[in-house]
Amino acid sequence: MAPRKWQAHPYQGHSIELGFRFLGSDAAVSPVHRAILDTGATVSMFDLAHTAVAGIADVESGRPRDLVVANGAQAQGYEHDVAIEVLGMRLVVPGVFVPEWGTGTGNLLGMEGFLDQFAFYLEHRFRELLVYA
Repeated sequence: MAPRKWQAHPYQGHSIELGFRFLGSDAAVSPVHRAILDTGATVSMFDLAHTAVAGIADVESGRPRDLVVANGAQAQGYEHDVAIEVLGMRLVVPGVFVPEWGTGTGNLLGMEGFLDQFAFYLEHRFRELLVYA
């Protein structure tokens, strides 16, 4: 195993977006998607439009997961183990898909299974995220 080290990732504005690829059944055709790094999200959530490229044939075959989002709205999602490539690493993370939200909801990388695999240092005044991975 390679030694861990700090990696710098610049960003713009007031949210941090990371590029990632799905490594599911159609990984050869998976483009780079964007996801917001969300320290307030318990779990990662992915847009319903990505199920095929994530290798998910039936969203509702996943583990049911009750969600409460920042505005207090509640939804039923389905959690799947999703293989992704992000920050130059291949990971399997629990990812929730929410059928009632449809497509176009965007992607979030949250605490369980993603953020808990890294140490992060945010230098916001310089718009730089340092990741220990």
